[in-house]
Amino acid sequence: MISTAIVETERPVRYLAQLARHATAMSGGHGPHAALEVGVEQSDERAVLRFVHLGQCVIEAGERTLSLRVEAAEESALRRIQDIVAADLTRFGRRDHVTVTWENAPVP
Repeated sequence: MISTAIVETERPVRYLAQLARHATAMSGGHGPHAALEVGVEQSDERAVLRFVHLGQCVIEAGERTLSLRVEAAEESALRRIQDIVAADLTRFGRRDHVTVTWENAPVP
């Protein structure tokens, strides 16, 4: 299963970095996502968040957009990753009124 979102923002690189830092801190940390194991691969304009036993989220920063692509084997795992990423991004971007709207993509 695949779901995508394009988020318009003046600060895509900043939000990509925040999401990657937060995902790194999630593993073994505190809070509602503390039990998750998340591996993170990151460059300046791309990050891959690998949620162990759930799936992954690929994040790419464009000039004025942040592209999100969630992949998971099961719908419940897809929804969980969507909820985590959207909640974090909305919280980080609250001053900029950042919102995330997911669209299901056909599986190739």
